[in-house]
Amino acid sequence: MIHRLDEETINQIAAGEVIERPASVVKELVENAIDAGADVISVEIRGGGTTLIRVTDNGRGIAEEELPLAFARHTTSKIVNAEDLRDLHSLGFRGEALSSIAAVSRLEVVSKTPDSLTGSHLLIEGGEEILKEEIGAPDGSTFVVRDLFFNTPARRKFLKSENTESSRVYDYLERLALSRPEVSFRLIVNGAERISTNGSGNLQAVIYALFGRDTTEKLLPVSGESDGMTLSGMMCRPEASRGNRGMEIFFVNGRYVEDKILRKALEEAYRPYLMQHRFPAAVLSLEMPADEVDVNVHPSKLEVRFDRGDKVYEFVNRIISARLAHREWIDTVRLMQENSRPVKPEPRREEAPSLPEPFETRRWEQLHERMPAYVPAPEQKPIAAGEQQTLFAEKDLDEQHLPEYEYVGQVFMTYWLIAFRDKLMLIDQHAAHEKILFEELMARVRDNVPSVQQLAPPLILHLSERERTVLEEHLPEFTRLGFELEPFGGSDYAMRGVPMGLIGIAEKTAVDRVIAELMAKPELGKTEDLAYRELASMACKAAVKGNMRLTE
Repeated sequence: MIHRLDEETINQIAAGEVIERPASVVKELVENAIDAGADVISVEIRGGGTTLIRVTDNGRGIAEEELPLAFARHTTSKIVNAEDLRDLHSLGFRGEALSSIAAVSRLEVVSKTPDSLTGSHLLIEGGEEILKEEIGAPDGSTFVVRDLFFNTPARRKFLKSENTESSRVYDYLERLALSRPEVSFRLIVNGAERISTNGSGNLQAVIYALFGRDTTEKLLPVSGESDGMTLSGMMCRPEASRGNRGMEIFFVNGRYVEDKILRKALEEAYRPYLMQHRFPAAVLSLEMPADEVDVNVHPSKLEVRFDRGDKVYEFVNRIISARLAHREWIDTVRLMQENSRPVKPEPRREEAPSLPEPFETRRWEQLHERMPAYVPAPEQKPIAAGEQQTLFAEKDLDEQHLPEYEYVGQVFMTYWLIAFRDKLMLIDQHAAHEKILFEELMARVRDNVPSVQQLAPPLILHLSERERTVLEEHLPEFTRLGFELEPFGGSDYAMRGVPMGLIGIAEKTAVDRVIAELMAKPELGKTEDLAYRELASMACKAAVKGNMRLTE
């Protein structure tokens, strides 16, 4: 039998499509504030957003007579008919957000327009209007959402941890702040301020506020225009690449999107400059005619469809490639002259610099005498007596057989020739050393006694909010691997120790890679796969390489 659903059921179904989690509520309310002309927006959450969400703005507000209508389904001030969908300039337009939020929470709103003497106060619980009254208020709107999903416990059960839900809110506001440098954003999580931007309109100032000095100093401005399209933003220098795609951030006509065409255009431009499994960091804003892009293809408006994706790809790829080309990415540093003060590094130049004149060995030796003892000479430092490792551990091979192995020599500074009885063995020195290191690291993990090398001074890791959340949730796994990590303020962590044998071998890259793995596959943190794969990678990086001459 076919029958018509009641209004409450319709509202809860619509809410399920629009409001997936607390970050969805924040997204809808903040985008409405921006569409209302606000340039100061404050967001406060508690309990990951399920206990409390408060969004305050200084926008145009909602008139008293229109306030109840704003919470009805499919009511909006953004569009009038279907033709308007092809020329959208607002962030929201569906008219489902407020009704969906009201259907699954206890919602309170205070709003005032600039031409009104007083504001309006409206209280809605589970979609039912409880109170409407006149109230004194400043211009703009304040929405307070309490007990999200209180009447849909099944939905609440599928939410992640408080930290994870908070990080999703952070991620959203982080991206929105990058797309709107002219708007001042503030985020407060459980009473602590996590985001604060000044609304000056300077993208670099926003990046500094969100990611810190280290990231900001390694970014380059980029811009270009062609065929009615304009690209602008900041992109990283190749040496500032990351172990995941978390900093590939795109905006189309001011709207944050996750688009494969834009991602491929960026990564292909960087391909000649990056190692495998490294990704660029960039904040790019693409402006183009609204009728050439469809933003109405995803309920959360995270995806778009370009009328001519090939044209967009070619344009973005060409601009990024041109910015990377014809640059010398290696710093030129002058050595100190005798009886002279150190010379600052030369600034990077757009044109390729001329090669420096080679210095004589005698000059190096004179310089080396004045430098600290820990700085290595050009020649490889010999292994100290008594520390030479043997290929065969006694526990794996009876000592009585050791004399039967005869070292013949090293070929191409990469392979060993070993004679054993009637056999000639060819051994890859890198693979052999890697195997030894890997077995040692795995034995320590299995015995739960990782050997840790202390770092002095500690290495500071500048993490995104989501990376910090992943690290905190899986800190025991990092400890098992041999990393000593502790909070260092904000989203930063101090690395005070690394697994023995990893010292000096891209310690930060190892942590970045583990975090990237856990972000992509959280279940890895509960298995041996993570330890096995990461320890194998550590051993590979720390082992002697091919084309390296070794003593017998």
